[in-house]
Amino acid sequence: MEIIKSSPNRSEEEQLDFYEQMFNALAGKIRLKILQSIRQSDSKSLCVCDLEELLALKQSKLSYHLKKLSRCKYSYC
Repeated sequence: MEIIKSSPNRSEEEQLDFYEQMFNALAGKIRLKILQSIRQSDSKSLCVCDLEELLALKQSKLSYHLKKLSRCKYSYC
């Protein structure tokens, strides 16, 4: 299991802000499904149109959730 850590150079307040943003982004079921779809992808990269089809979501709704994930600077490798 991987643990996501805040940068050690941040103040305690900045670290708490980091974790608040991260957990807020991960709190949505759709966002968790997006991450799961990327993780399970053979190529490890999907375009928005692939995710639209996999998750049966409209592009606007998918973009909203992708923006939430990108705001917390969460990257999935």
